Amino acid sequence: MHGSNVAEANDVMNSIGIILLAFRGHNLILEIQGTLPSDLKEKSNVKMRRGVIISYAIIAIYQVYAMPFFDNIEFKITARKKNKCPRWVRTCIRLFFGGLTFFVAVAFPFLPSLSLLLGGIAFVPVSYAYPCFMWVAIKKPRTRSFAWCFNVVLGCLGMLIAALLIASALKTLIDKRLNANFFKP
Repeated sequence: MHGSNVAEANDVMNSIGIILLAFRGHNLILEIQGTLPSDLKEKSNVKMRRGVIISYAIIAIYQVYAMPFFDNIEFKITARKKNKCPRWVRTCIRLFFGGLTFFVAVAFPFLPSLSLLLGGIAFVPVSYAYPCFMWVAIKKPRTRSFAWCFNVVLGCLGMLIAALLIASALKTLIDKRLNANFFKP
């Protein structure tokens, strides 16, 4: 069946899914830049570039995509204690999360084969479709205006990509059969 149109389309959709999942968290870069101090001597984009390079260098230890989780925990601790979160607490939170991530990776070694399916269900619509529909619902542009049509078409395209990604992931799982072996990488 290799070389057929269905197999080629399936490979293309899997590739698109991997690309979509890989760039899912990059909207955090603006949030990172917003939290960095800036002065006249050194702009925040220089610090941001340095921070992003360092974070990609050590991505295996501290995951960039976990930043909202860390920020949320730190915010809750700060709000409860009404004081700045100590550095040792932040370090312990990150180490615990890294250990938990490592445990999940060892306990469920078959998760990469499910990643495209999970991404198609959860991440693709949230990243590519819902923002367009939310913009239409919040801004309430005139119906059938250019902005309305543009956002509705982009939202529908995002949902179509999600549906195709889910179908492609299911076909791949059926063809390769999910080998759910716990604690046996």
